[in-house]
Amino acid sequence: MSTAMGHIADDIDMPSQMEAHRLRREEKDKIHNFVLLEGAKTAIMCAAGATTASFFAQRYSTLYRGLSLPFKVFLVMGATTAGFFTETDRAALQADREFMKNFSVTQGAEIEAAVGNSALAASQEWDATRIKEFALKNKYSLLGYSYAAIVGTTLAYNFTRRDIFMTQKFVNARLVGQFSGKLFSSPVGGVLLIGLLAGTEGGQRKETVDPYYERIVAIMMTSQEQPQLEQPAPPQTLLLQSMLPKHSLSPSTFEDEDLAEQAVLAALDPSAPSHKDAADFYASLKANGSAWRLCLRLACNPSRSPQARFVAWQVVEELIACGAYLSLLSPSERSSIRTAVFNLVSSWASAPPPAPFLRNKTLQILVSLMRADYFVPAGRSAPVNPPEWPTFFEDILSLPRTPGFIPVFLALCQTIHDEVASREILAAASSATAATALATNTVIKDSMRARNIPAAFVQAWFQILSDSLQASDFACASSVLRLLGAYVSWIDAVSLVLSNAAFLEALVGFVGSNNPPVLRYGALTCLLGICEKGMSITDKLAVYELLGATTRIPAAAAFENTSDSEDDFEDLSCRYVNSVGLELCRMYDAASTENNSSTPSLKVRLLGHLATLLPHAVRILQSEYDDVSSTMFPFIDEFLPVVRACRKECGEPHKFLNEFDVRGFVDKSLSVLLQVIVAKMRYDEDAGYAEHPYDGKLGDFGTGSNISNSFVETDNGEDEALFLQMRQSLRSKLEVIAGIDSAMAFECVFSVIMRTFSAIEGKTASISDAGVRWVDAELALHLIYVYKSDFVYLDEKSGALTQTGQILVKMMQCNIAAYPHPSIPPIFLDTVLKHLAFFFTQNGAAHVPQILESFVSACHHANGSVRARAYYLFLRFAREAAAASSSGSGAAISANSASNSRRGAASSNTKGAAGTGAPMLPGAKVVRMYAGKLVEALADVLYLPPPQQQIPGAKPNKPGENGVASGLFYSQLYVFEAVGVLIALFNDSGDLDEGRKQEQLLLFVLSPLMNSMQEVMDAELYKRDIPPDNMPVTNYLCQLITAIGSVGKGFPDYDSRRNTAGSNNRLWVAVFKQALHRVIMALQRLNTVEDIRDAARFAFQRLVGCVGEDILPFFEPLITAGLFSQCTAKELSNFLPSIDLLMHKFKGAFSPIMNEVLMPLVERIFFFLNQTVTGFDEINEMNDLRRSYFNLLNNLFIHEVFTVLTSPKNMQHLPTFLQSCLHTANNPSDSTSQKQALSAISKMVVQWGSEATHPNCKSPGSANVQGENPQVPSTTVITGLAHSPLAPLVARWQAAFSGVVNGVPRADRKGSGGKEVVAIGLGGLTPLTQFSQFIYSSIVPLLFAIPTNPQFDVRDAAAQLVLFEIANIHKIILIVQGVEYLRVLEMVLGEGGAYDIVGLGWSREMVVEFEKAVVGLTTRELQSALKKSYLSQR
Repeated sequence: MSTAMGHIADDIDMPSQMEAHRLRREEKDKIHNFVLLEGAKTAIMCAAGATTASFFAQRYSTLYRGLSLPFKVFLVMGATTAGFFTETDRAALQADREFMKNFSVTQGAEIEAAVGNSALAASQEWDATRIKEFALKNKYSLLGYSYAAIVGTTLAYNFTRRDIFMTQKFVNARLVGQFSGKLFSSPVGGVLLIGLLAGTEGGQRKETVDPYYERIVAIMMTSQEQPQLEQPAPPQTLLLQSMLPKHSLSPSTFEDEDLAEQAVLAALDPSAPSHKDAADFYASLKANGSAWRLCLRLACNPSRSPQARFVAWQVVEELIACGAYLSLLSPSERSSIRTAVFNLVSSWASAPPPAPFLRNKTLQILVSLMRADYFVPAGRSAPVNPPEWPTFFEDILSLPRTPGFIPVFLALCQTIHDEVASREILAAASSATAATALATNTVIKDSMRARNIPAAFVQAWFQILSDSLQASDFACASSVLRLLGAYVSWIDAVSLVLSNAAFLEALVGFVGSNNPPVLRYGALTCLLGICEKGMSITDKLAVYELLGATTRIPAAAAFENTSDSEDDFEDLSCRYVNSVGLELCRMYDAASTENNSSTPSLKVRLLGHLATLLPHAVRILQSEYDDVSSTMFPFIDEFLPVVRACRKECGEPHKFLNEFDVRGFVDKSLSVLLQVIVAKMRYDEDAGYAEHPYDGKLGDFGTGSNISNSFVETDNGEDEALFLQMRQSLRSKLEVIAGIDSAMAFECVFSVIMRTFSAIEGKTASISDAGVRWVDAELALHLIYVYKSDFVYLDEKSGALTQTGQILVKMMQCNIAAYPHPSIPPIFLDTVLKHLAFFFTQNGAAHVPQILESFVSACHHANGSVRARAYYLFLRFAREAAAASSSGSGAAISANSASNSRRGAASSNTKGAAGTGAPMLPGAKVVRMYAGKLVEALADVLYLPPPQQQIPGAKPNKPGENGVASGLFYSQLYVFEAVGVLIALFNDSGDLDEGRKQEQLLLFVLSPLMNSMQEVMDAELYKRDIPPDNMPVTNYLCQLITAIGSVGKGFPDYDSRRNTAGSNNRLWVAVFKQALHRVIMALQRLNTVEDIRDAARFAFQRLVGCVGEDILPFFEPLITAGLFSQCTAKELSNFLPSIDLLMHKFKGAFSPIMNEVLMPLVERIFFFLNQTVTGFDEINEMNDLRRSYFNLLNNLFIHEVFTVLTSPKNMQHLPTFLQSCLHTANNPSDSTSQKQALSAISKMVVQWGSEATHPNCKSPGSANVQGENPQVPSTTVITGLAHSPLAPLVARWQAAFSGVVNGVPRADRKGSGGKEVVAIGLGGLTPLTQFSQFIYSSIVPLLFAIPTNPQFDVRDAAAQLVLFEIANIHKIILIVQGVEYLRVLEMVLGEGGAYDIVGLGWSREMVVEFEKAVVGLTTRELQSALKKSYLSQR
């Protein structure tokens, strides 16, 4: 209860934070520490016990050892957390009980005696009442023990069942426990239990009297005996009084002003001895319904302490704010409050007012009384309850305005505006409160206007303003002007303010710089309020012209070298220009929308004002402070659309074109804005970068060897971020201007760029007497990069360079890339990549060597951030060069470069572009010419230092980590990949000598990596690592392996079918084979380390594409080296797509290898899939692995490697694959895997179905099944054969028997594609013995069992895909097996049939209908029919 009082003592300016019935800060901290200490003790004991139990369970329990490590940690942490929270709850309840004893009217001894008597009575009598009391007292314990018992019993029962999974056992037990807990804790269960117990009591109930309750009531009635209120205290008051301290308060307690003041002061002083008792007294003071009288007297007594008076005002304010003022107080009592407050305010006319905080609180209460009594509120009818204070404003205006009372009067007027008209205060309230307050304020303002109150106020303010100016009291005059600016928004400004020409003239004059800052601020605030007032367009324009809103005022408000004391006026001046500009633009849009006869003249006037205001906006934009310049952005954003509209109107006949030079207005506006926007894009030379040793001058610099390491980030990170944000905003405005007049925008940018480049080239002083500053050089490059050019570098007619081409040539001639500042290389290289198409043409190819030199210099830059960016850009450059080596035109490179520059990522589509035989672009030839030297120049960049040479204490990067820990390894991978691209580009002619050079170049790059790996493995340095945190050598091996893979990633894909490169130029394959041997050796020794496995998998996947079929012999050693035996489920799931890639690329060549590794791979997959999983992460991993497995199974058929399933080595395991498909297909929990399993089944049917039974297709000796059932047609229809597993089957028979398969599509009545007539009984592609029996005994029953599964929701979107696969398999079986399938359907679906496995028991008619659907409908139509059928059955 004393906490809030302590807050008031800390800061008397915020006394409204005081609240009642709160613990002291010391007591609260004590209780908090006690609860946490008890919880920590129990948590430590629980953790120790759980750890010990886990240790013994790990040693003696097989089931516990089978759990995963995260789940074991979860159990230990769960026990610790449960113990902590249980004990903290118990300790908190104990602390609450101790606290409540201090506020109980019953003493401790009496409580103990009562408890003892209750216990004695309980031991003697145990009836229904006792049972209820016991149940209520121990409800949490009963619920907890009951829940545990129910869960334990359910678990015991579930473990006796063998038909459910382990996870289902736990989930079922939890659900049963939750249901039971909700049943007994729900209101229904509680009512039933109480009714049952009440019904068992019987007899007459003995009425008991609680003496403690009687004592509380007696104390409350004693405190209410004072006859101060004519109405009895409401029940809410009695409820609050029940919280009084343990000592009762007599009526005289609330009459003693001295005691109240002393108590409040003690409550405000935490160090006072009686602080706690005083805080308790204050709480009782707020709770007592009659204490407002004492507080009112205390607050109105000037002799009392200001702090005590403020607290007393708070009590009165709460009485008014909570609604008790109207509902509980009588009219005479409300009148007494109004009289007391008004008399107090009136007394300040002759006596000095109190402190500002106390004065403002008093005025706020006075205005609150006015809001309650000035008009008839809702719910009070006027005839019965008329307004009680209708003369409020007359009374206020009648007060004598002495010099000492004028500040009080002005503050009162400001308070009236804040409470009645300000929407900012309403915005902070809740929606319901704000709506009610808004309605009240509207009524008050309407009443004030009707009674001409604003006119009286304005007249009084004019008088005060005149007097204050004569007395040189500029602060008072400024207050009056600010008041006028606030009130003008809702009063009749035209008749009250704007009609006073002398005042307006003086008001504009007050803004001049020769006046005091405080007066200027008040005058400009008033003018801003007038300019923002809502009016019609014509009226507002008249006001602007009367005031000179765009001429005199902005000129007078201009600031130059303002001091710190004038910062507020500077901000207000910027806000004024921005606000007036926005108003003018909005009026122009509104005038354009109206489009009446007066529109042209209005537009002329508005454009004239905008033209006059624009120089002032430009002046603010040119400010050296970015936050000042940014204040004009809203105006500029609205102004540019107006300029665009004017530009469009320049070509149309308008009446006002003769009166106003619209074209001149557009050109002048765009020109001045372009200049200031480009200038504002320039960096602040002192911000964002450290002082440069060259002092910002352009000295003698060459290729970058003398670049200093002085580029370090300063502590102005936030300022630079704001500048970059502003720069982006300026760029958008530049693009808008370019859209309006592209020629003017480009001319402005062109002049700035060329002037800078010319100064750098000639080392002249045209920009600065001291030389070219780095900010100017960076700005020139930035403009080239951000400006949206058309990428046209040569004139089609003359063949001369366009202005864009001239800029690029000038950029290279001035050698700006060597400018000695770290901001230049990244933006220069970005610009080169954006316009790389020019440098690959004949005109720009001469500059490619210089670009290569710039890349080498940037990759060796002393600053790490510059090097990291250069590595990435170098990879993009190498890929573009590879693409250009096979492109006869630069258009593709131009588009690709521009696209990459926007995306910020190198395109992977260029992989494999080299070596296609197409003519190279000139620039690409230069790159190919210098590729060898370029790789040699980057040799030191490709060096990976061993652990002893790396930064001490730094952890080397792991492969795939997105970060830089020990230098720039992650960025270095870009260089390794780029080097691979350059080596691949080095030779594509097939020349033997060039091939040998290419091999030597690759060996030059990979030899250091392989030698380092060999040294580590020979010396077994990895044994020095201390897992799991200190493994520098192992991580170094990961870096070496990953670097090898990155080099291979840069090489193009080798296509054996096209044989684009001869054997002579593939000598480098031997080098990659050597590297693979090293990788396998490292994997064999360190296959237990996940990072090594990841790195080996990374390298192998990157080398598959470039090495080609020569990599196949390494696949099996890679598997046997431990890549699968030690991998995790996630690793295995990530590696299976690599096998799919091998099957896709090498198909039959990969079959022997796949035949050997298939079963070890599948066994490892099944090992993970058969494990019990807990937690969402593990479930997701298992789902991913299952989907990867079925994707692999499907790809075996797609890439014609399915023979491995029926090979002598794996034939015995074929049932395992089949059963895995059947099991997953009947499990709706993972619809994706279910669909994939069905897709694999369909491919098996296509491939391994029975022999053909169609008359034209059957093999010799086959029976003519078709002749046995002439009613069944010999053909059927199916859609989408091109995307169906039937495509190869139909194509085969269509080629052999054109009469069997009709390839002419016919229209689909649903418009979903063409249908093709297909014969039935075509047979499988490679029939498998006894597979037909498997189709009928397992697959067909499964197709009908899946939709009948209760967990299968036919309406679900994923289930629709599964249902389509089912329909597709029906059609496939019919086409493959023929009429025999129809006979089997009758046996499967018919009642009592031999194959009635699913027990559907369909009637003969239903079976016939289904046969017709299978034969006559397409796959999509059959899917819809099945959906309707199963929905109707449910």
